[in-house]
Amino acid sequence: MRKINDGLTNKKRAYLKNPEKYRANSRKHYYENAEKYRERMRKDSRKYFLVSRYGITEGEYNQLLVNQNFSCAICKSHINEFKRKLSVDHNHETGKVRGLLCNNCNAGIGYLKEDVDSLRQAIEYLEKI
Repeated sequence: MRKINDGLTNKKRAYLKNPEKYRANSRKHYYENAEKYRERMRKDSRKYFLVSRYGITEGEYNQLLVNQNFSCAICKSHINEFKRKLSVDHNHETGKVRGLLCNNCNAGIGYLKEDVDSLRQAIEYLEKI
């Protein structure tokens, strides 16, 4: 008797005979190694986010950190002073990355809508006091 080639691997055939057994094993393996999977997902999602949002790789982000002495580009505070990673600052019109900023500096620029005149007025205001 000749065997019919159905295009399935032996593993796939075994799965189709008893899918619940394989799903249970997969769940068990995941829960036993959950932290490893979560860590990999965090790393992968960060890589994807940097490339899709800013067009830079994780290596380019790290090079910016080195170039800025692991500090915010504006206030010069070291990354050890922050709980979160430095934000990628970019020009919203051109998309060009300018540098890495702490949350406070990034928010300050954002609240002033990246408007140079508003920033100058804020500086003049602060210098009066």
